[in-house]
Amino acid sequence: MELSQSCEGQIKESSEPEVIKILFLGGIGGGKSSTINTIVGHTECETGDTFIVGKQITEKTQIVTYKADRVLQFIDTPDIEELHQDKRFNELRRQGFHAVILVIPVKEHVRNMKMLSQLGKLLGSDCLKFLIVLLTFKENLKDSSLEEFIEILELDLKNFIKRCPKRIVEISNSDLSLEHSRSQREFFIKALEEVLQETKGDVITKPSRIQNRVKCCGYLLMNLLLFVFKLFVLLSFLLYLFINYYGDIFLFIADA
Repeated sequence: MELSQSCEGQIKESSEPEVIKILFLGGIGGGKSSTINTIVGHTECETGDTFIVGKQITEKTQIVTYKADRVLQFIDTPDIEELHQDKRFNELRRQGFHAVILVIPVKEHVRNMKMLSQLGKLLGSDCLKFLIVLLTFKENLKDSSLEEFIEILELDLKNFIKRCPKRIVEISNSDLSLEHSRSQREFFIKALEEVLQETKGDVITKPSRIQNRVKCCGYLLMNLLLFVFKLFVLLSFLLYLFINYYGDIFLFIADA
């Protein structure tokens, strides 16, 4: 009897749908909350516009669950520069995320975004394979192309986006109709599936202190070896010049 109960428990556990945790990161007013609402097809996250610099609508990390073949947990977050102080985010980060969505708004006034340094601090340098670049406010492009918008971004951010050509998703949150939400959701899910296939179910968590120290030591060692190599080349070159110009003098003194 005990054995059958144990097997029954295992069947119940295995029949539970897989939960995919999707982290949305970005700055104030980038459209993280609006995008989640568009994908799920109704309003779950509070949204709005603010004219006060530094004021954000989403003040705490929240989870929106969308059930399909799998359970998708969309994790809406405050401004990326203040996220390290969010207690709930830090708890979720320890559990890990299956995909990371970097939200960049297509707005002319949004230029100076320090997202990459914050992204590295939060998730480490290995987050690229988990990453999808999501460009919101697609309607603002009008007659301009996506390539033209990318060209006006900061150099580091522009080069970073160009490294993810197959992971760029454009989205417009201005239309909340069911048909529009369905089409936007399909584009997003397609990019998400590519990430999940590549990562094979792995999750990304906060880099441990040991990992950070190993990477730091590796970086220092690489630079030290590079310095030694350059010093060796310089000394070899100086020795060559010395022998070339003063070698005859020493030979003359030796013969004398």
